[in-house]
Amino acid sequence: MGVNGYEAEDWLIRNKKMTMGLSDERRMLLIFTVGTDAKSVHQMLSGFNDMVAWARDGGTDKKGYKGDLPHLRELTAELAMTPTEAIFARTERVPVREAAGRIAAEMVSPYPPGIPRILPGERITKAQLSYLARSVNLGVFPYDPTDQELRTIRVVA
Repeated sequence: MGVNGYEAEDWLIRNKKMTMGLSDERRMLLIFTVGTDAKSVHQMLSGFNDMVAWARDGGTDKKGYKGDLPHLRELTAELAMTPTEAIFARTERVPVREAAGRIAAEMVSPYPPGIPRILPGERITKAQLSYLARSVNLGVFPYDPTDQELRTIRVVA
């Protein structure tokens, strides 16, 4: 449709007061419960139809998804020290663009989905940094790091 899951969810929240669960760059998760009735399903389908019309309207207000995130197999990292050692070590804050090769002293969990991408004690890789930068551009919230704008990251000094 030319939009990513974060954008679609944001549109549904703003325009239809609908919330999804665990959106990411390619998906949204819709949750049905015992309280979901026929009226709710009709409102959901109507909201999706309106969102699709917005997504396909040809406007330039959409980021989309180019499929350029590193593959999950590229996001592995070496555990250079235990998480406890990294957290209690002397640390410093460095610009994210300079963090490749350094040992993380904090966790970074892009939300949604909230799964850690960088753990304390891991040697930070270029692939991890690329994933984080592209994900933030698509609309994730960098949950956990002390710099919520993810301009810097705490590393072992």
